[in-house]
Amino acid sequence: MKLTFHGLLLAVCCILSALCGKAQPPLFENYYELGATDEGYDICQSSDGGFIIAGEKRMGLGASSLVLMKIDSAGNQEWLKLYGSSGYHSALSINSCQGVGYIVSGYYETNDARYFPWILRVDDNGDTLWSADNLTPFQILTPSGAGNGWCLDVVQAVDSTFYALSRVADGTGEWTFFLSHLEQFGDTTWTKRFDWGYGPALYRILSTSDSAIAICGQRIDSMFPYVAHFLLLKLDLNGDTMWTRVYPIANGVASPSSVVQTADSGFFISGGVIYNSGTGVDYFVVRTDKYGDTLWTKTYGGVGCNDGGPGIQCSDGSYLLSGLTLCQGAGMQDLYLVKLDTAGNFVWDRTYGGASDDRANSILQTSDGGFIACGISCS
Repeated sequence: MKLTFHGLLLAVCCILSALCGKAQPPLFENYYELGATDEGYDICQSSDGGFIIAGEKRMGLGASSLVLMKIDSAGNQEWLKLYGSSGYHSALSINSCQGVGYIVSGYYETNDARYFPWILRVDDNGDTLWSADNLTPFQILTPSGAGNGWCLDVVQAVDSTFYALSRVADGTGEWTFFLSHLEQFGDTTWTKRFDWGYGPALYRILSTSDSAIAICGQRIDSMFPYVAHFLLLKLDLNGDTMWTRVYPIANGVASPSSVVQTADSGFFISGGVIYNSGTGVDYFVVRTDKYGDTLWTKTYGGVGCNDGGPGIQCSDGSYLLSGLTLCQGAGMQDLYLVKLDTAGNFVWDRTYGGASDDRANSILQTSDGGFIACGISCS
């Protein structure tokens, strides 16, 4: 397996795609083989036009390090930094900070083989400015010492402070989520616990244009435990809920992968749905207004063999979805991109990958109008 980076669609190709309805070949497709089982989980653009990939590098049996890798705009590696050496450590998200550096969320393994949430603040060279590992009150939540926690995502607000979202498994099969507020240098000022009823799917958090916080996640259906829906919460900067919206899917388990704020201050949530009828998996997306009310929902896949992942709104108002497909491409699983118009209608699709499994975990639009994704390749 290789830490994988795919460069997709430069600015000219993006314009051509919008005009002629066709996907273009990638500018470059690079593979960074760091070890046996390494993976890139998130990517963001640096101020110099390059990119930072955050992920995990296995260090042998029973250990892994959180890894950050800097590449230039042509995909050439500039530096690589490892964090944590004993037990498991991994990044789950990375976001740029105001002025300088990056904020990274993830987890680390303790001496008693439990996972705890972890946040790293690094400068432009990947050097640690501070580290926070006390986000969640585990002693209260898991007095038996059986619980585990992960920091899923962290963002910087307009006042330079940070909001971190953590997921906790309490050892009884229940999931709890915490929102923590951190000062500029990593000190926790408060932590708020969400009610029960949320599913274990990946949650994402973003700082909105009106100085609030939005979180996407999963809500288990109260009547049908094998049905789960998309969830969107909006909170003020004190962590108090402003509104909650649930976007239902019939007879299936919907798992969100990302939420972005659209140009009109609405939201676009993307992910996948597994149908209980056994007909497979599809992409599932929801477009809302700024109050979280549904404008439209769409599923894509047709034969039920395409698992949706992160999505973005493009600079022209259209949308790009990433994920994997089991029924197209060259391998068992291939990275699968789907382009939508402004109303969510299908425009084009394209697969990337080799003879084995390939998938994307993160995608973004670059400053030159192109697109870039990172993930893992077994090909």
